Amino acid sequence: MSLIMVKLECSHKQDNMLQNKSTKVLSELEDFFSSYDKAIKTTLSVYRGLNIDSHTLSVPDKKQSKYKKRDLLLLLLLFPLFGVENVRGYFASVLSNQMEACSDTFYRLKNNMMINWRSLMYGLNKRILKRVEADPELSKSPTCLILDDTDLRKKGKFIEHIGYVWSHVWKSFVLGYKGLFLGYWDGKSLMCLDFSLHKEVGKNSERKFGLTNKERRVQYKKQRDINSPGYKREQEVLISKIESAIHMIKEAVRRGIHFEFVLMDSWFVCKEIMKVALKAKGQLLGMVKKGNTKYNYQGNELTVNQIHNRLNRNKKYTRSRKLNMFVSYADASIEGIEVKLFFYKGGRRSGFNVILSTDTSLTAYKAYEIYAIRWSIEVFFKESRKHFNLGKSQSEDFDGQIADISLSIIQYNIFSIAKRVAAYETLGNLFKDIENQIMEKTIAERIWGLILELINLISDLLEVDVHDLLFKIFHNESNQEKIGKILAIYRANAA
Repeated sequence: MSLIMVKLECSHKQDNMLQNKSTKVLSELEDFFSSYDKAIKTTLSVYRGLNIDSHTLSVPDKKQSKYKKRDLLLLLLLFPLFGVENVRGYFASVLSNQMEACSDTFYRLKNNMMINWRSLMYGLNKRILKRVEADPELSKSPTCLILDDTDLRKKGKFIEHIGYVWSHVWKSFVLGYKGLFLGYWDGKSLMCLDFSLHKEVGKNSERKFGLTNKERRVQYKKQRDINSPGYKREQEVLISKIESAIHMIKEAVRRGIHFEFVLMDSWFVCKEIMKVALKAKGQLLGMVKKGNTKYNYQGNELTVNQIHNRLNRNKKYTRSRKLNMFVSYADASIEGIEVKLFFYKGGRRSGFNVILSTDTSLTAYKAYEIYAIRWSIEVFFKESRKHFNLGKSQSEDFDGQIADISLSIIQYNIFSIAKRVAAYETLGNLFKDIENQIMEKTIAERIWGLILELINLISDLLEVDVHDLLFKIFHNESNQEKIGKILAIYRANAA
């Protein structure tokens, strides 16, 4: 146990001091914990479980170093608990009493190319997961890896490897990185395991990455040892997201992460990822584009549009009361891989969506229910941006960008598990006889309920594409307050 943690725990007087300083408690924890003291106690217990020591970063301290890297890392991870947004804010917080380090001390740690942040994240995340691995509720839902990308917008063109990337949210090019994230659903909640940053060359040869020659020349540049973890992360910026996704799934398997399904939207469904999932003895479940990809169906090579037309003509669609939609399916194959295509539409005249599953034993309802878990990563994006500054780093050093995103992910995972553990310690024991009525619904259940209500409303009144609408809702910043109110209603219903 580090000296910092001992100081944090040793004095009730210090707890009062923290309250007098009006330390901000994250709204996610305020919704759940009965008091500020409980929030600190429970969350710090998760921090203690990290067991951060001299071997955690795999980078030895120099003999002349005044501060240990392990203590600096712990301080950075504690920022959200004390309402600290960044290094600058640290010096105005009560947390700064623990170590009188200058800002450069923190920046040197984050910009250190020799720190393997991917390995560090996996090590700490596996320790965090130990807090809930004996949860009996986990067997009720499949374990899943979830792939999704998001825009990480930036303000400065001097940032290393920055460029313009196409945003599917804004329907235009934005300055920043495209971030690809891998989440892990353990059966009850989501943790983020891995990520990669990407930039796009673009089609204009005179404006590579959307920047002029002068803008590219003045960008921050750093020479890295080819054997350093920082150099390896730097090489990821120009590989395709599909290639990076495959690497991340393989890495998760190598790290001992077991899963039943890999979930993704239509941007990532491809035969290469199918093969990786199947080789790992898992299954792929994802939305399918209505493009020119052909599947072998009843001896013919057909697109999903052509298969849909056949199902429609042959009146293969049936009404699902559980989903309040018309559903159908087709047993097909793609390059020798057996798949099941599930077709969903809100009304007889409305458009349709297709979910592909390599698990051909699923029903249309079960496939949709499992696919709904994918929306939990959208909640991760929303909450980690709001509470843990995901993607908000303005560090010019690419190593600093990797470090800040890694810290945001670990912080999110810590608080997510702390909230979950506290639920069992308080509500579960207090209301044991009526546990099912008072236990807070998981993220997946709340989103699933939201989806079903939207489907019911849209199919009866508007006959519009539900998935397109949900995508716009979750990605439109102006809707964030409305989304918060909707989720608050579900929290109230769960209680």
